Amino acid sequence: MKHVYIYIPLICLSFLFPTHALSKGDPIKGKDVYGICVACHGQNGEGLRATNSPRLAGQQDWYLVSQLEKFRSGLRGASSNDIHGSQMAAIGKTLANEQSLLDVVAYIETLEAGQPARTETTGDPKRGQSLFIDELTCTNCHGPLGQGYKEPYGKGSGAPRLSGQHDWYLIRQLQNFKAGIRGDLKDKFALEMRMRAKVDLQNDQVIKDVAAYLSTLK
Repeated sequence: MKHVYIYIPLICLSFLFPTHALSKGDPIKGKDVYGICVACHGQNGEGLRATNSPRLAGQQDWYLVSQLEKFRSGLRGASSNDIHGSQMAAIGKTLANEQSLLDVVAYIETLEAGQPARTETTGDPKRGQSLFIDELTCTNCHGPLGQGYKEPYGKGSGAPRLSGQHDWYLIRQLQNFKAGIRGDLKDKFALEMRMRAKVDLQNDQVIKDVAAYLSTLK
């Protein structure tokens, strides 16, 4: 049975962000800026588990811009319990200005990385598919292939691509939302996602099942 809620479906809420028109970034200048990102995110933006850093290659530019803006402003990574988010918030503040942020995102858009290998073997992809599509209706925001939508429901806010992301990263972020340590009280989208996570993600097995299904999407 599908759940009925008055707020936006699972996962998308936390990742929602403004869709204002992006100024043009310079990927050549962005390559220099990306030098501080390589150690954690990899030469090709592939993401590294050793540093708990997600894959960046293949992600939408508007999502990357919005998250960097949130790290810089304190809307993300403010909780001392979100260790990795706090580290990224500190790094985000090293970006000199808005243009440097746009430049590094423009460079990331040129990167290519292979499909991440599945690491969470205790999740059930079939059960996760049922959760993602039917029970939690995540597809309303993220699409049937986890490709993401820039403006789900025409609300002027976007849901990022989930396909192609590391399963361990997705698991940790969902756990962070459930624990209430991702996002800031002034970020209404993060607050809505926390609400959904607490209601729908009843235990870690549900989280692992959803992540296992997403790991099958290209």
